[in-house]
Amino acid sequence: MLALPPTTQPALPLLSTIARLLSSDRSFAARISDLFVLLREAVAFHDGRLVCWLQSAQASGLREQFYTPNGWQDAWNDELTRQVVQHGSAVRLTMPMRLLLNGDTPDPAGEVTYFGVPVLWNGRLWGVLELRAAGAGAISEPEQGFVSALLPLLAAAIAVEGGAGDVATLPLHAGELTAQQ
Repeated sequence: MLALPPTTQPALPLLSTIARLLSSDRSFAARISDLFVLLREAVAFHDGRLVCWLQSAQASGLREQFYTPNGWQDAWNDELTRQVVQHGSAVRLTMPMRLLLNGDTPDPAGEVTYFGVPVLWNGRLWGVLELRAAGAGAISEPEQGFVSALLPLLAAAIAVEGGAGDVATLPLHAGELTAQQ
C-alpha cells in the first residue's frame, strides 16, 4: 500500500467534511457550490464545473452543469468533456490559454491546465468533474489523488439527487462545515 506523504494527511479531515456536506439535506446546487469552496483547501484551481446526468446516469441523457463562481469568462471546452467520457479515465492537459478556453478573449497569454475526471460508480457514469488552473504545473499528482478520493462520495450524491438511491441525508448547515471537526 502506498504511504501518504505528511502534506496529504490534513486532507483526511477535509474529505470527511466533504462527505458530510454531500450527504446533507441542503439543495444539490448549494452542496456542489460548497464542494467547490472546500475543494480549494486541497486543490489549487481557478474554476471548476460538474457536469452530471441526474435522471439517467448516461452521457446521452439530459445533463446539468454546476460551476464555481467567479471563474474565467471563457466557456468550457465540451470537446474535453467528451474525451473524459470516451476514455473513462482522468484527462490532464496543459496548453496555451488561447487553445483551452473557448471564449471571446482575443489572445490570452500563458498556459492553462485542464483536469477532468469521470464520476464513475458501479459501471455507471454519473458525471464529469472538471477543474482549470493557470500554469503548466497546476493540479499536481497529490491533488489529483484527493479528487479521486472524493469521486465515490460525489457519485453517491448525484445518484441520490437523481432518485437512484434511498439514502438518508443529514441535516447540515454551512456554518457546521469545517475541516477541524
